[in-house]
Amino acid sequence: MGSSQKPSNQPTGASGASGVCPHMLALPFDETMGPHALRRAMRPWLARFGYDSASYFVTVRTGGVVSGDMLWTTLPGTWSTCYEREAHVALDPRLTPTRRHLAPFLWDAADYAGDWRVQRFLGDAQRHGIAGGLVISLHDSPTRWVTVTFDARAERLQSTPREAFAMHLGEMVLIAIALHGCIVTWPPARGHVDRAQHGLSFRERDCLSMAARGLNSADIGERLCVAERTVNFHFRNIKSKLGAINRPEAIARGISLGILNSDGG
Repeated sequence: MGSSQKPSNQPTGASGASGVCPHMLALPFDETMGPHALRRAMRPWLARFGYDSASYFVTVRTGGVVSGDMLWTTLPGTWSTCYEREAHVALDPRLTPTRRHLAPFLWDAADYAGDWRVQRFLGDAQRHGIAGGLVISLHDSPTRWVTVTFDARAERLQSTPREAFAMHLGEMVLIAIALHGCIVTWPPARGHVDRAQHGLSFRERDCLSMAARGLNSADIGERLCVAERTVNFHFRNIKSKLGAINRPEAIARGISLGILNSDGG
């Protein structure tokens, strides 16, 4: 729009005063925004381009093992809790392709209907209004990368041609970059580096976090889709790195070092 006054939570119009600066370069996000302000600013943009929610993930590869966290989402906290509790990051079909290439892609839950490995994720996701959408990967190191997802409910996917979502790909990439510019400065994002300094891989942290919530090795293995003996291998490493003699002591040390929250998260 031509106006110099743009509300911080409203999509802008066509171009800047010069007539050559794309309006999307003036996104109303800045590094001072916290999670709640960013959600408010994001919602008009999601509605404008036909999406219902957005999420931001950091995943890390350590010694050939991939792990990570959903650091921010516009969805209610029940989804974040469910996502972490069920360890969906291990088989989230929005994340696994980004470990091989950078190209954005459209996804649809229907494409994975026959894959039993991701059925738990798909069921939980659809109950929270996630049935497909756009995935954008932003690698920021050889072993650490960011994924931004723009997701839609099933009824919106059915009523909107895929071409309509793809048409705004360039603008959505700019939005993803703007989100990254905000979130990467937050303590949870910086905490990924802090946790690495304690020597635990992200998969080891996942195992420790689940143990803190009362899961045994068999339960953890089922959530992470690995063998029970693999979980026990991770715990041997965890105890060695933290100087603990058993799992309860490892959990206590994890909390004291800031690797875990006091609630085990």
